[in-house]
Amino acid sequence: MSSMIRISRMILAMTLLISGCSLLPQSPQIPTIDFAAESTHAMETISVTLTLGALGQLQVPTNTPLPTEAPPSEEVNPSETPTPELPAVMPTETPIVLLEVMTDTPEPTEAPETPMLRVSESTNCRAGPSPMYGVEGYITPDMVLPVRGINVGHSWWWVDNPTYPGYHCWVWKWTANVEGDVSTLPVYYDPWTPTPGVAEITADITAWTGNQSGGCPIKVVFAGVIRSNTGGPVRYQWVKKNGIVVDQGWVTLAADTAAYVSTSIYIRETLTGKMQLRVISPVHVYSTKVHYSVTCRK
Repeated sequence: MSSMIRISRMILAMTLLISGCSLLPQSPQIPTIDFAAESTHAMETISVTLTLGALGQLQVPTNTPLPTEAPPSEEVNPSETPTPELPAVMPTETPIVLLEVMTDTPEPTEAPETPMLRVSESTNCRAGPSPMYGVEGYITPDMVLPVRGINVGHSWWWVDNPTYPGYHCWVWKWTANVEGDVSTLPVYYDPWTPTPGVAEITADITAWTGNQSGGCPIKVVFAGVIRSNTGGPVRYQWVKKNGIVVDQGWVTLAADTAAYVSTSIYIRETLTGKMQLRVISPVHVYSTKVHYSVTCRK
């Protein structure tokens, strides 16, 4: 042990002597090594390696499958790649309209349209569904009128009166064309719609057989005319002397028109008498009384 100490001291003394005298050439500086840092780095490397090894041995939960790499596919020649078949029906755009129809909100239904009437030439529009009724209006080809009803025989249309707005009149089916659904039209029984305004009606006896003689009974004929400025139905009577009603009836007039009426009676004895034409509805109007006479001969 003492020999080792002596050798060490000798080496130390020689080193000091050489360095102090600068006899030895200076060598490049040797970098010092930080053994603590190197040890720390080595330990971290070992720790990371151990950690990765430990993670490889952990058991993966069964409910979370790990992604697996797809198996290598065989190399396919592009010329041999089969062309995929197209579907028979090409996909369409998103059916927006279909989704709207399938909602719970029902689609509003349109109200049924009113049938409309047109004529190819000017046509009369009458107070009732028959030529026996008076004319209350006129329809021209440029007019389009709503149809409001039909008669029992389905031969006349009941339409808005173009001459007197707010009222109605009848048009013969075969002189008009109707567009629209007529299956729901109401059916009317010979209605009458008055012409607006205050009626001014006159009644006159225009002809009669005044004085006759011969074998009885003898027929006496009377004819008269009823005029109205507003039109509509008019009820009339033929009345003899002492207020005896011998005949009565109805006529329907258009505005500013006239209706001709007549009656006859048989006289079986010689006598003289008077006849009068009376309007009793819608107003009371009396004609002038006319005289007649009959002489019976055997």
